[in-house]
Amino acid sequence: MSHQLRALFPLILIAVLALAVTNACVHDPVVVIPNDTIPTDTIPNDTVPVDTANLRICDPDTVYFGRQVLPILVSRCGMDGCHSANSHKDGVILVSYSSVMSTGDIEPGKPSSSEIYKVLLETGNDRMPPPPDAALTADEIALIGKWITQGAQNLNCKDGPTCDTAAVSYTTFVLPLLQANCTGCHGDHNPGGGILLNSYEAVVVSANNGKLTGAINHEAGFKVMPPSGTKLPDCDILKVKAWVAAGAKNN
Repeated sequence: MSHQLRALFPLILIAVLALAVTNACVHDPVVVIPNDTIPTDTIPNDTVPVDTANLRICDPDTVYFGRQVLPILVSRCGMDGCHSANSHKDGVILVSYSSVMSTGDIEPGKPSSSEIYKVLLETGNDRMPPPPDAALTADEIALIGKWITQGAQNLNCKDGPTCDTAAVSYTTFVLPLLQANCTGCHGDHNPGGGILLNSYEAVVVSANNGKLTGAINHEAGFKVMPPSGTKLPDCDILKVKAWVAAGAKNN
């Protein structure tokens, strides 16, 4: 070993040791989630099929994203020309749980700090959906606010063992169901597929030709409705079928 190399050896040794210590201290962050904080009826992502056999019965005090919130967002906000995957206006897509949460506009537990909620309360062109589309109803806004308050979770549930399909009314059941899930895409403003569902006269046409029940039941040959791919609850579908089978009356 030359005299020069001997002189440099201590410096080389110190550099090697420092590098080893630095690398030894670099770790991926560890996130610990207590098991008791994970609800058993949470869908971990948008692509995992729901095992309905192991879901809890729906709790009337709990807001379920796929059943109650997503249909409103898709119908009223996630249509083409606005916040669909194709249009993604302002970079915002509102067609699935992951796309809604990825906006960064929801602060779980705090509706008043969540931009998606706040724009529902705006007026004029700042409102969502903007004019000429109608504003969300007070009940729809309250539902979204309650979902955020409860943690903005992706929860699902199943219907109870009974479903009362007797005397289903257009006014008290079918119309509110369509308004919450369908008329955003099938209203006067650029109706999807040219299909209108914003009046009894328009609805009864789709009821009588089979398109209404075929679409909501996701039958082969029909475009699924709602377009998010999340079927309406089984009991709701049975009630619509019962109403159609009874003559699709304007009752």
